[in-house]
Amino acid sequence: KLSNEDEDLIERLNRFEKIEEKPIPENLKADLRHYQKEAYYWLSFLYEHRFGACLADDMGLGKTIQGISLLAGIKEGKVRPSSPVNAPHLLIVPLTLLFNWENEIKRFYPDLKVHLYTGVERSMDFGKCDVVLTTYGLARRDIQKLKEIQFNVIVFDEAQAVKNIYAGTTGAVRQLNGYFKLTMTGTPLENHIGEYYSILDLS
Repeated sequence: KLSNEDEDLIERLNRFEKIEEKPIPENLKADLRHYQKEAYYWLSFLYEHRFGACLADDMGLGKTIQGISLLAGIKEGKVRPSSPVNAPHLLIVPLTLLFNWENEIKRFYPDLKVHLYTGVERSMDFGKCDVVLTTYGLARRDIQKLKEIQFNVIVFDEAQAVKNIYAGTTGAVRQLNGYFKLTMTGTPLENHIGEYYSILDLS
């Protein structure tokens, strides 16, 4: 027997004809290109229907702004989950991109409150933030704590970092709990099809 939420989800999918064009977040400080808008609509559809996503645009096409647009749409209530989710988002990125993500959020959507989960005295007080920003290394190191937290959207940037399904980092981050998981990579497959499976399995 399905829950009311699942029955409603199946009913909506049975009536599906095309991906709905969602309003662009009003406070987003960027003019999205046509393909970035299409990505925003697509990610919104997947989020609202509890599917995962792999955004694999080539480098330089704006995967970061597309991801931020989704978070902004959720923040403004233009993109709604099928059931209420009162939890922060989690962004996991390579160490070299940590401050780039922080700066991009401040630049394009400063309404998102960012908590940097870094450093020796890193705090797990996520109550007042919209986004928790951390690295793959720290996610692996603190997985026993982080896996106990329910997140809203979990974004894995440069997801080729977890392309090896047998690696410790991949095994760790697969334990994280999120309503919606988004992997982002310009190279979802570099050597063999197993890498592609690993990335899709994560999302």
